[in-house]
Amino acid sequence: MPSHLKSIITRRTAGPVSADPIEPVDDPYLTPPPTEDENNSVSLSGILTEPGEERELAGGVHVVRWTLRVARGGGRTGSDLIDCVVPDPVLQGRALSWPPGSELSVDGALRRRFFRSGGRTATRVEVEVYLAAELAGPPPEPVDG
Repeated sequence: MPSHLKSIITRRTAGPVSADPIEPVDDPYLTPPPTEDENNSVSLSGILTEPGEERELAGGVHVVRWTLRVARGGGRTGSDLIDCVVPDPVLQGRALSWPPGSELSVDGALRRRFFRSGGRTATRVEVEVYLAAELAGPPPEPVDG
């Protein structure tokens, strides 16, 4: 991993942001955070709709995938479901620990992935996440009393 990325990639946790660097991983599929002159950067906050799921992509790359429900904002009603994937093993472990209903903040880049399904080429757009933090856990269950 290039040395300039070691100082850019930082771990985010619930509460104050930590500047402790994540251990670099020598993985050709790990996307570094964008530099200032790149435009493909995404910042989202939303609600985790279901637990993270481990997947193996073509070529043996392992990712964790989850979906965020993100409010549309700008005075518009409704929300959008946004697929997120993370190839970084450290962040994968954290992503698998978040329960559905957790409020998350993620930073990443849009990726269009091509794959074969049913004998046809299919495509999907995902946010490849390089930073994520749980802002709040799911709301407590109501207590019958």
